[in-house]
Amino acid sequence: MNRQSESGLSRLAMGTVALGMPYGLSSAEKQGEISKAEAVKLLHSASAMGITLFDTAPGYGVSESIVGEAFANDESVVIATKVDNPSSAATIASSIERSLKRLRRERLDIVQIHNATVDTFTATAAMETLQRLRQQGKVGRVGASVYGEAAAMAAIESGVEVLQVACNLLDQRMLVRVAPAAEQQKVQLMIRSIFLKGVLTPWGSSLKGALEPLYEAANQVVNSLQIEWSELSTVALRFALECSPDAVALVGITNQEELQQAVDGVHSGALSPWQREQIKGLAIDDESLLNPSKWPRDKQLMG
Repeated sequence: MNRQSESGLSRLAMGTVALGMPYGLSSAEKQGEISKAEAVKLLHSASAMGITLFDTAPGYGVSESIVGEAFANDESVVIATKVDNPSSAATIASSIERSLKRLRRERLDIVQIHNATVDTFTATAAMETLQRLRQQGKVGRVGASVYGEAAAMAAIESGVEVLQVACNLLDQRMLVRVAPAAEQQKVQLMIRSIFLKGVLTPWGSSLKGALEPLYEAANQVVNSLQIEWSELSTVALRFALECSPDAVALVGITNQEELQQAVDGVHSGALSPWQREQIKGLAIDDESLLNPSKWPRDKQLMG
């Protein structure tokens, strides 16, 4: 895969949460946990296929340690990790030191404030602390992972270089103000929740009960774009790549088949003007559906 963003990163980034802990839709079809050896092999395969950006976090179980074993001091890949508790300079510095050890690196390429809020940028010294650690050579680019437009705009205004946001065929809210602002400020967007935890994949066709409205919304995508359910995830990935001219699509991958599908999706080309026009009318604006943390407890994700 040779498609790259302007920053030199591959347009496809690999999310590693599922390599470190159980994660995904509650479904009998989901496979069991991947072994450490299988995870390392998969990471090596992803790198060989052209993926240069791997996203992890201290809160993703043993993900950091697995990524560290796969890519210890390998400068051909970029690793993005996070700080889970930015409440003080001490907690941030401690988190950085633990991540450096687990990832077996002398410097963290990208550090994002995990689940950052508006208060993170207005009421704490998180950004100043990360910039100081950057000056010390322990941190490369500083970023944030956020929910909602207000936090995203606050992050951009604070001077982040990388911003991770949720955006997909059903959740297009970040396209209104955030994506244009990021482009103007030359902030690298990492697009997550591309498949909305499996809703925008063939698994979504089996949703019932409290989540049936999500099935109906996904089915509307399939019908409106005149595609099969088997094609939905590829269209979802292609849409994510067009959220911003320099956007990086962050995809959780747990096996070789998913890896190949994601790489093929990047190479499948741009959406047609007709598809783009159709997609504009497919967005929904119900937070209880678009935010998995608000799904009924029996449908909650593990992790």
